[in-house]
Amino acid sequence: MSGETKKIVALRKGFAPVVMRKKFDYTKWRRHYFDNMSADEFNDAAAAYDKAHPFKPQKEQIPI
Repeated sequence: MSGETKKIVALRKGFAPVVMRKKFDYTKWRRHYFDNMSADEFNDAAAAYDKAHPFKPQKEQIPI
């Protein structure tokens, strides 16, 4: 196992217990995050994400 791989394994072993120890509700956090955004901010963020992560189908899609 290389030195970099050992660092990654050690990081994983240390990260999970820390996250599990804290009482954290991801859903509530995201809800709070989105509640504080305007509709325009949300739309801009969604458009930027779509542009950065384009979905490319594996084969041609059949129209419904």
